[in-house]
Amino acid sequence: MTVTPGLISVVIPAYNAVALIGAALDSVAAQTHRQWEVIVVEDGTNDGTEGLLARFAQNHPEQRVVFHRHPANRGPSASRNTAMGLAQGEHIAFLDHDDFWKPEHLANAALALKNDGIDFVFCTLVKFDSESGDTVGEWGPTAEDHVNFFPALYLRNFIAPSAMVMRRKVYETVGNFDEHLRVCEDHDYWLRALENGFRIRHLETRTCWYRANRAAAATADVVRMLEGDLVVLQKHRDFPLVSDTERRKGRAVLYGHLAELTMAQSRKRGLKFLAQAWLEQPQNFLRLRRLVSVMWKGLTKTL
Repeated sequence: MTVTPGLISVVIPAYNAVALIGAALDSVAAQTHRQWEVIVVEDGTNDGTEGLLARFAQNHPEQRVVFHRHPANRGPSASRNTAMGLAQGEHIAFLDHDDFWKPEHLANAALALKNDGIDFVFCTLVKFDSESGDTVGEWGPTAEDHVNFFPALYLRNFIAPSAMVMRRKVYETVGNFDEHLRVCEDHDYWLRALENGFRIRHLETRTCWYRANRAAAATADVVRMLEGDLVVLQKHRDFPLVSDTERRKGRAVLYGHLAELTMAQSRKRGLKFLAQAWLEQPQNFLRLRRLVSVMWKGLTKTL
């Protein structure tokens, strides 16, 4: 595979994407950094995305535009893996089909990656309502997260894929996203990259925009994400950049959240998560007194 210096490969996984991917592609075309290529992998759908991308390629003949389709749905990890395998850029940028960038996004990343020792960079993501366009929040590290960056990232993935740009050598060393993970696969990838000694930097910019619904996520979705994150944390039980005490604390916190969220629907499940929180940090279990009290009240109401 020929690697082009300065080129940024934009990796876009697409699933039922035709209604929104146009805005993502337009934001790539508007980048002030002109050395880019686009690789779109349509994951088991056939909704017109291929034709849209063909028209995009005709409008931008100076750039390389690649389309690939998975015959069956395999998930975002597989789509990103296929695209990275086709990429020719010195750097790789991720962009989900329903997100978009501000024009300076790639230029900011390329400039930061010139610094010696920096291997992947990310910015804080802005969440907006898809219908009204109103800003509804942000996703990124807090001031407290910066003080204890690695323990904070171990506990909470504050890096969105669409906000990340990395050197190709990260992919060449770390390899593919874990296709067994249907959620939180990006959290796993960032931890694997850090385990391999790659250095990360947060950019104090807001150049990535993410479509979000005004309604809060359903409890079932929150539980699914927390369970997915715990699979990742268990996979990285020996993460070397965080002490064993901090790793156990992080897992105990997530198990505690799951216990609180699931107790009302299933006492057995809630108690199982509570027991797992205790097993992670039995010496600090008294800190969960408020949680235990809330759960006991829920239990007695249903007995």
